[in-house]
This record gives sequence, C-alpha cells and structure tokens, in this order.
Amino acid sequence: MNVSSSSRTPHQHQHPPLYERTTKLEDTLQQFMQLSMSNQKNTDASIKNLEIQVGQIAKQLAEQQKGSFSANIEKNPKGH
Repeated sequence: MNVSSSSRTPHQHQHPPLYERTTKLEDTLQQFMQLSMSNQKNTDASIKNLEIQVGQIAKQLAEQQKGSFSANIEKNPKGH
C-alpha cells in the first residue's frame, strides 16, 4: 500500500533553487534594513524636536519665575 509515492509527481515538494532563495532573502533583508533606517531617522527627528521643546519650556519657566519675584513686589497697605 504505497499510495503516496505513486500519486505524487517527483517535483511537487521541491524547494526553489538555492540562488533564488538567497536572492529573495537578500531582497527581504535589504527592505528590512531600509525600513529600519527610515524608522531610526524618524525617531532621531522626534527626539530632537522633544529636546527643543523641553529646552523652550525650561527657558520660559526660568524667565517666568525670575520675573514673578521682582515684578510682584507690593507695599502692604496696612503697614503704613
């Protein structure tokens, strides 16, 4: 009862030649590397923007705190 060997053709389950698999693997790897580089550039740009924004917030806070102490000095009306 060797049904499986007589019903299949010999080439049904063969893998593609090695050079085709290698080329496909290289193409896939190249696409992955390009996508990774693109993602890294986007991440770098986002971090740079966040650094700029945090710097601007820190500068505004420093100016606001410096100005609030000198500008809000009032005489006590009951202290006359």
